[in-house]
Amino acid sequence: MFEFYTAGYNIVEQVAQPNAPGTGTSTLNGTTSAGTIASVTSGSATPVISLPSAVRGIVLPSGGASVDNNFGELLPASVSGVVYVEKGGVNSNYAAGTDVPFPGISLLLTGTDDLGRAVSIAGTTDVNGAYVFTNLRPGTYTVVKTVPGGITNEVGGAFPGKDAGNVTRGVRVDDNTVNSIALAAGTVVTNTNFAVTNGPVPVVPVTTATISGLVYVDRDRNNALDVADVSRIAGVTVKLVQGSSCDSGTVLQTTATAVDGSYSFA
Repeated sequence: MFEFYTAGYNIVEQVAQPNAPGTGTSTLNGTTSAGTIASVTSGSATPVISLPSAVRGIVLPSGGASVDNNFGELLPASVSGVVYVEKGGVNSNYAAGTDVPFPGISLLLTGTDDLGRAVSIAGTTDVNGAYVFTNLRPGTYTVVKTVPGGITNEVGGAFPGKDAGNVTRGVRVDDNTVNSIALAAGTVVTNTNFAVTNGPVPVVPVTTATISGLVYVDRDRNNALDVADVSRIAGVTVKLVQGSSCDSGTVLQTTATAVDGSYSFA
């Protein structure tokens, strides 16, 4: 958007941060630069903390061209991980399917961003024991977890995460804290994990077993069901008995064969 005043032209960017191409991710405000006319700066740019971004006071002489009035945007960074109950080897870090996720654990991300501002963001692990801090500006951060009473940390069980290039980001301070997480624009740090030795008991899903079969006419009398045995007997009573003897055991279920001679206990 262009504005013209007696002092010159103003270029004002939209208020809403644009999305990064191809990602749909909203950007963070970056550096705005005033352009030049014949290699001489003309106009003044707003600071990063000012929105909307603008270059103001561009004075154009007749036939002049003001170039490089640029608006920089930043990709946000993030830090994520899992809080879990250790079920594998000591200090083995999180292994899905072995370790037990710990939901409802409080975490706090603190630090200082590239603008010198203090940052403090609270988070909680979800049902999968996972947490994530998103939309972070470049800066240096610390993640601290807080466990409920009665929960014991695994000694050495705070694990600095890694970025997409497999570079470790952060330093373990104690079993609750990883600090010195240095983030550049767009850095995605995962597996900043924390382990405890006791916590939720995993829920084992209840599965149902079945017993089924057929009642048929053994036409060729070979004591086996084969292609010759095409006749099925419906309406036969079949009992499911618990115990070593069908006569003295406990009857659990009783059913009758269907029209195709089949029966099933579930």
